[in-house]
Amino acid sequence: MREFIAIITGDEILNCSVKDENGFWLCSEMNSLGFFTKEIVYIRDNLENISSHIKRALSMNIDVIIITGGLGPTYDDKTLRAVSIALGKDLKLNEEALKMVKMRYDSLYNKGIIKDKELNKNREKMAILPDGSIPIRNNTGAAPGVMLKIGNTLIFALPGVPSEMKSMFNEEIKKILIDEFGQWTYLEKNIFLDHRDESTITETLEKISRDHGIYVKSRSGILNGERKMVITLALRSEDQNVANERMNMALNELLEYLKNKNINYLIQ
Repeated sequence: MREFIAIITGDEILNCSVKDENGFWLCSEMNSLGFFTKEIVYIRDNLENISSHIKRALSMNIDVIIITGGLGPTYDDKTLRAVSIALGKDLKLNEEALKMVKMRYDSLYNKGIIKDKELNKNREKMAILPDGSIPIRNNTGAAPGVMLKIGNTLIFALPGVPSEMKSMFNEEIKKILIDEFGQWTYLEKNIFLDHRDESTITETLEKISRDHGIYVKSRSGILNGERKMVITLALRSEDQNVANERMNMALNELLEYLKNKNINYLIQ
């Protein structure tokens, strides 16, 4: 199973000044690529905390670590410094990243958005990356993203602004992940039941999960304003045909059980 961890940084998130969008979105996108989300971690803009969480994730042999936030020009943008500490790498001016930053400020200047396009030390800060980093172009913001490979783990540091992070992921990161790990399939079915007692169906769900090697989870949910029981079936596989077969077998077994028990259901 391919696993990923998201590390979401930002005092503003933990102070509840800004609502996080990145964690849920990344989880959904990585699911669609066949990755299992091991953890989503929210931490403050603190060098020790960020670096220690990166070290911990690496010790778990995680396939992909994605860090968001803290790449900008201000003093509290500390993510890359924390990455350098965690990996024992020096911070160096990356010429490719510097070109990206310069092109961005030239563009903003030419559009009349800013009055000064010169690269001062704060703007140059966004091009100072851990040694060995590969910068990733940011087409909607100023700070480049960063990619590093440590052993078998890919580490990405992406901007915290959701529009920038999503654009960078869709335009750059997704292709890198597919090239590195291959194209996997993620399938999910949600079945809404007119049934409220989870205890009466638990053993059947355990059997379906065990027999077909598929994730099965029951929970409370809402459909058309009415409270229902929701059963989720989900699986990941590098073979789409195998995934479809396993999903269909598990789903058919569940639906047969529900029919025998006269439990009404709706599949979404």
